[in-house]
Amino acid sequence: MTSTTRLGLPLIDAAQAQKHVTHNEAINALDQLVQASVLTRTLAAPPASPADGDAYIVASSPTGAWAGKSNDIAAWQDGIWCFYAPRPGWCAWVVDETRSFAWSGSAWVEAFGLLATTLQGVQLFGLGTTATTANPLSAKVNAALFTALGVSEGGTGDLRYTLNKSATSNTVSQLYQDGYSGRAETGLCGDDHFHIKVSADGATWTEAVDIDPSTATATLQQLELTNALSISNGGTGATTAAAARSALGLGDASGLNVGATAGTVASGNDSRITGALSAATAAATYAPLAAPQITGSMKISSTAPGLTLYKSDGGTDAKYWDWFVNTNVLRFRALNDAFSASAFWLTVNRSGNSIVSAVFTVGGLDVATIGASSLTLGSGVSLISGGWVKSASYTVATLPAAGTAGRMVHCSNARMFNGTGTLEGTGSGTGGLVVDNGAAWKIAGTNITVSA
Repeated sequence: MTSTTRLGLPLIDAAQAQKHVTHNEAINALDQLVQASVLTRTLAAPPASPADGDAYIVASSPTGAWAGKSNDIAAWQDGIWCFYAPRPGWCAWVVDETRSFAWSGSAWVEAFGLLATTLQGVQLFGLGTTATTANPLSAKVNAALFTALGVSEGGTGDLRYTLNKSATSNTVSQLYQDGYSGRAETGLCGDDHFHIKVSADGATWTEAVDIDPSTATATLQQLELTNALSISNGGTGATTAAAARSALGLGDASGLNVGATAGTVASGNDSRITGALSAATAAATYAPLAAPQITGSMKISSTAPGLTLYKSDGGTDAKYWDWFVNTNVLRFRALNDAFSASAFWLTVNRSGNSIVSAVFTVGGLDVATIGASSLTLGSGVSLISGGWVKSASYTVATLPAAGTAGRMVHCSNARMFNGTGTLEGTGSGTGGLVVDNGAAWKIAGTNITVSA
């Protein structure tokens, strides 16, 4: 071996004459390559009057004494040019650029750029400032740019800036400060709602907007418009409360329910609200009805009109009630808070101008059905107009299981006692009333178990 593996330093051979020459050559190489510094990397021809120790990174297409030495480190030592072919990882400080460059194996690149491709696990990173444990990633700049990696570069062309928190009760937000005192904050603050908050002093905060992620409902603390939103676009056509009342015909501050403008809500004769009273497919309208209807009553017109009542202090799933008409049936029901489940408690059926039936339901069981001439209770017991009671009818084989004392039904083939007090023969029962004594069905007024 005549030179070292990494830096190519010449080695002294055994019994070599003039060992000092080889030794000095190696020392010169170390002097040039350790803590390497070059004046520039833009020259392709050697300078006319270099000083001893001057070094350069030879530019492409070199000429003269540098011919064929592109990308080498050229150093003027002892009156001659010495060349050092770089190896991957060699670094050199370029004086005229005040930057450090490293040899990648094919080109000189900025040393930090080469290292950044594998930079991992950094604990603190400060750009233009000093990072701290409280702010391990810190930057002091006047502008910042994030741009998407294009498809031609191997990316998708999209760019998403992701902020993630550990749990629902934590906060992930962007805080805007003035003199390091908070003035505005946006994000998921203590829950999964999207919040916009503001503060005048960095200590007391006011919620401006709260958006529910499950319903997309936005709750606004206050809304002020510089320019009026027209009535046709869902506004009042005004920028103040008084002007809005006037525009809608609701009167002034001294008489908010007194209006004089025809065609408005407060006029009391031809007022009409369209499209807002029902979520049905057809538009809903409100208008006072003329005689013989009740004057001033409300009319909701659509293919499935209805009203929903909200009890603000109701418990969980106990706030909403509604009633609506579907085909020829008026239905009353209770709903849960998410409107995903409901229970009907009254259903009214009509035919023309006549009520056919009204069914009361509790716990999924029809407990009472009112017909044109009957009231049906439970699963078969009816009160019939005319003053008599008709019970449900069974055979011996179809009687419900005994166990509820006091029930009385008709059993059509039960063996009964005839006029002489004799029990009818097997298979010849003429039927009659039977009673559940809690253990078995008995012929009414006796302790005889029912048989066919």
